This record gives sequence, C-alpha cells and structure tokens, in this order.
Amino acid sequence: MISVHLDRVIVTPDSPRIDIRAVRKEAREEIYREALADARALVAEEFAHEVQRAQEKLVAEAARLHHVATGSVVYYIGWRSQDVIKIGVSQNLEGRMRGLRMNGEKPFLICTEPGGFDVEMKRHRQFSHLRVRGTELFRWVPQLQEHCDALRPRLRRIT
Repeated sequence: MISVHLDRVIVTPDSPRIDIRAVRKEAREEIYREALADARALVAEEFAHEVQRAQEKLVAEAARLHHVATGSVVYYIGWRSQDVIKIGVSQNLEGRMRGLRMNGEKPFLICTEPGGFDVEMKRHRQFSHLRVRGTELFRWVPQLQEHCDALRPRLRRIT
C-alpha cells in the first residue's frame, strides 16, 4: 500500500477522493481568519493606547484650567544657611512664605512655575533622588539649579 502525504492528509489507494482545491481553500481561509484575529487585536491595542493618551491630555488640560482658575503656583524656596530647598504649591505664595521658617530663618524665593498639585508631584518624582530622607526638602545641586534657572524669566537689556 502506498501513502502520499499532502500536509496532514494521508491518501491511500483505498481512500475516498480528496479535493485538493478544497483543502487548499480551507487552509487559506484558516490563515486569513488567524491574520484577521491578529489584526483586530493590534487595532484594539492601538485604540486603547490612543484612548489613554487622550485621557492624559484631558487630565493635563483640566489641571491647567484649575491652575488658571485658582492661581496656584509651584514654588521653589531656599534658606541662606541651608543647602536644601522646598518644592511646594500654593494659591497664596506670600502668605505661605511668611509661614515657613527653618531654624528661625525666613526663606527666599528661588523661582515659581504655573501649576497645582499635579505639577508639584511631577517635580517631586523628577527630583526624588535628591530628596532629603523623611522630609519635603531637596538637596540643592547643579541639576536642580539648572531647572530653576530655566524657569526664571530672562531679562533682556534694552539699548
């Protein structure tokens, strides 16, 4: 008895007649169904990423509008006798600075940036490696100074 293997089909002289075209068509359709399922999964994944990006933009815009409505700022303050700064948020910066002291010393304002708690938390994460353990203070190092320098308005000389 002779057996001929066509993919997974075994044909013998006693076998009923097999339509090779039908087998090939069924194989093509199976490949098409798998490819279609893979494509749908990729589209769904990309759509989920697009939705997430849109939500992040909405949250950022809501935070910006909240800042505009409340007038809150993220502040960077320091003390002359210390090599640390505080990054905080306030709607009343002048009042907040009056209330902060370190060893009886008043702070000085280094810089501010527009924003609320969202921006403050972003800066805390950004500079977390500089945080003084167990406090809300950050070590004053060149990286933080460069960040503050970039936030300060540049004064142009008028000639």
